[in-house]
Amino acid sequence: MSSPTSSTTYKLVHKEFLNGANNKFFSCDMYSGYAVTATYNGTVQFYQKKTSGWTFTQKFTGLGTVETGSSLSMYKSTAVLVSQEDIANDRLTFFRCGNDGNWKQTFTKTYPGGDSYGIGLHTVSMYGNKIVAGSGDSEEGNPVLLYYFKINKNGVPDENPKTITVSSFSVTVGSGSETISPRNIADVSMYGNNLVIGCPGSSSSDDGAAIIFNYDQGNDTWTQDSEFKDTLRATGQQNYGSSVSMYGLNFSVGSPGEKKVYAYTITSSSDINQYIINAPAEAAGQAGLASDYGYSVRMYSTYLIVSDPVTELVQVLQFGPDKVFPKSGWFNWNPIWITYKNHPPGFHLTDVGNFGQCVAIYGQNALVTNSDAINNGQLFFYTRNT
Repeated sequence: MSSPTSSTTYKLVHKEFLNGANNKFFSCDMYSGYAVTATYNGTVQFYQKKTSGWTFTQKFTGLGTVETGSSLSMYKSTAVLVSQEDIANDRLTFFRCGNDGNWKQTFTKTYPGGDSYGIGLHTVSMYGNKIVAGSGDSEEGNPVLLYYFKINKNGVPDENPKTITVSSFSVTVGSGSETISPRNIADVSMYGNNLVIGCPGSSSSDDGAAIIFNYDQGNDTWTQDSEFKDTLRATGQQNYGSSVSMYGLNFSVGSPGEKKVYAYTITSSSDINQYIINAPAEAAGQAGLASDYGYSVRMYSTYLIVSDPVTELVQVLQFGPDKVFPKSGWFNWNPIWITYKNHPPGFHLTDVGNFGQCVAIYGQNALVTNSDAINNGQLFFYTRNT
């Protein structure tokens, strides 16, 4: 793999503006030449990269609200959205792109929760024929849950998901121990037969945790892995786990309360490498604002995109030529900066706001969303030049 140089940049190649109330983006994703976005008013929009560049193709409306959070995920020519239909009901919507290039809404099901939070379809990840959704916040004393959907032979998710309990576990603290009890799932990310979930509020002291699950194909079940439980956490109210992303055996965890991103490589069933990425000086806070570095993290191949919507900074990094996050020393090269209208890193845009609210990366392409003070949505497509 060739090393990137200081001339590596991301060029803005397309932008979209969604005017009107509640057009603020809450999720986006990319796969190959496709991209998808979702807004607070329940609108899902698809884009395709054609010879002429990125082009809006289709829009679906009326797909729920985001009272407590919603999410979408894309894999090949399919996409899945989890959202709230109303205050007590959650909805899963599945889309498929046909050979004619048109997206169709092929499956929709509402899951009544019986309380004010539905069953908890609030964050989602899809890989192959598997979909896993996280349950967001749990009620006091109740465990948080994962919901596992299998895409069946008809090409749509099974209507009745399996429930996976996220169990409490003990971690070593000095000469003693502490029980981590996950209370919410902020983000989930799946690659192959591995899944990582982020739980930023996970005990009486609000310790954050990331938890790995392994898929057993023979039994069609997921098992919570406890091998790295002492490593995948941060103490105190740091929001460790507010965002997670996995690619192969590499994964990253955002901890915006610390202004850090933790990068990991699983090197064996009992060994993991950890490297801590601190917020750059430009994210130390602009115009009196505190940094939120690590608010969103997404990975593709050897690339990691990190956002800080408070200081409106988006950064792309790449790990070393051995494709392993080192135990010490980040692959030493200048990060690629993505900034709104090519402003210097960390420039605070008082007239725009929230640049980097949602990010996605695939191949040489990156996607960054933004919204202004009255929730007009703004969408920016970038292409990496080397």
